[in-house]
Amino acid sequence: MAFLSRFSRNGTRSPSRGTREERNNHPILSVFELERLLYTGKTACNHADEVWPGLYLGDQDIAANRRELAHLRITHILNASHSKWRGGAEYYEGTGIRYLGIEAHDSPSFDMSPYFYPAADFIHQALNEGRILVHCAVGVSRSATLVLAYLMIRHHMPLVEAIKTVKDHRGIIPNRGFLRQLVALDNALRLKRRCSCSLGPIPPSKPCTMPPITFQDLPLNIYMVIFGTGIFVFVLSLIFCCYFISKLRHQAQSERFGYKEVVLKGDARRLNVQGQTCAVCLEDFKVKEELGVLPCQHAFHRRCLVKWLEVRCVCPMCNKPMAGPAQPRAGTLLDELV
Repeated sequence: MAFLSRFSRNGTRSPSRGTREERNNHPILSVFELERLLYTGKTACNHADEVWPGLYLGDQDIAANRRELAHLRITHILNASHSKWRGGAEYYEGTGIRYLGIEAHDSPSFDMSPYFYPAADFIHQALNEGRILVHCAVGVSRSATLVLAYLMIRHHMPLVEAIKTVKDHRGIIPNRGFLRQLVALDNALRLKRRCSCSLGPIPPSKPCTMPPITFQDLPLNIYMVIFGTGIFVFVLSLIFCCYFISKLRHQAQSERFGYKEVVLKGDARRLNVQGQTCAVCLEDFKVKEELGVLPCQHAFHRRCLVKWLEVRCVCPMCNKPMAGPAQPRAGTLLDELV
C-alpha cells in the first residue's frame, strides 16, 4: 500500500485563496449537514496524505516508520493520540524531528477545543521550518479535527471550506462531539473577523452579533441537562399538586369534623367535649352534631340518648336514675331533647 498521496499539479485544486468577504458569507451548516458532507466525496485514505502544502495527515503506522518519515522529509510530528505507554519524543531521538503529543480520546464527550490554538501554532511553526505529519490512530478523527482547526485559525477558512479542502485529498470523519466544537470555533472566528478593528468601523446596519446556533448544534451534555431539568420540574410540580390537594382535603375535613363547644337548649352553660366519646355508640363527638346532656353532666349524641331513654331511664355512663324527687322526669327530658 502506498504511503503517500501528493498534490497533483494539474488534477487537484490549489489551496483556496477566496476573499474575506466570500468566506464571511459562507453558509453555516448544522452538525447533521456536516456529517452528510463528510460522507460524500473521497472516503479512501493512505497511511499519509498531503492535505495542505507540507502538511501530511496520517495514521499510527506512518508515524512509526522512520524510513518513510525521512523519505517524506518530515521535520515535525503532532500526535493527537499520545500516550505515556507508547513511544513519544524519545522514539524520534536522533532523527531531528520535533514532537508534540496531545493525549486526546476519540469520544464525542472529549473536549478537544483547548488544543485548537496550541496545535495550530505548532503546525504553523513547522510549516515555516519544514514539513509536518499530524496523526492519530487512524488519521480520520482526532488528527483531522486539529488540521481543520489549523486551516480555520491560520488561513481564515470557514469550516465547510476547510472540510472540502482536506477531503479533496483524504477521507475524514471527525466524531459528532468534535464537529460541534469546530462549529463553535467557526462561529467565534466569524464574529472575531466581523468585529475586527482592522476592517474599519462596523456599519450600523450590520451589528456585531454572534451567528445563530441551532438546537441541533448543542453538545450532548446540554441535551441531558435540559431533559433532566424538565423531568425535575415536572416531578416537583406533581408533588406540589398532590400536597396542595391533600391539604385542601384535610382542611375541608377539619372544617367538617372539627370539635367545638356545645350550647345546651335552655342552658347557658358551655361544655368542652373535645376528645370525648359517646358512651352509647362509642363514636367521637364531631362538630355540628347535636348533643344531649343529662343532669349528671354526661353528654351523648342526641339521637343516641333519645333511643336510650326510650328503653331505660338511667344515665348510660353512671346508671344514675333520671326520675327522682329532685330530678326532672324522663318524659320531660325526652321532650326537651326532641
